[in-house]
Amino acid sequence: MKYPKVGASMAAGWGGVVGGTFANQALLSRFGWSWTIYACMVIGAALAVYLAFKFYDPVIITSTSVLGAYALVRGVGMYAGHYYGEFEVVAMIKAGLAAEIDPFYWGYVAGFLIFSIAGILVQRKRLKKKLAREKVRRLMR
Repeated sequence: MKYPKVGASMAAGWGGVVGGTFANQALLSRFGWSWTIYACMVIGAALAVYLAFKFYDPVIITSTSVLGAYALVRGVGMYAGHYYGEFEVVAMIKAGLAAEIDPFYWGYVAGFLIFSIAGILVQRKRLKKKLAREKVRRLMR
């Protein structure tokens, strides 16, 4: 509670490790160099820690909005149906079956994007109001 930026940076560091591993698999694994995975993990973690510490509020706002939108859309998709798993969609696209994907799935994707953007905008507006109130309080002292 006393150091929220440190906690957010630690969580972001783990995300950076995962992102670095993904980047290595996507871009550098074809070269067969074993050291690149470790370099990508360290660089990804360092970059994520720096960004989370430097841009704390935007990182928290964006990550919670995207996570919340995903949970909402995925939850509705589990009950309403017509929702494919992410890996299933990638496999269908690689197999040349992109035209066979249910149109309702693309509605879920659009809903995810809409809810993500709406969440970011609402939280940014609330943050600006909070910062303005804090500034007024400091000036009143």
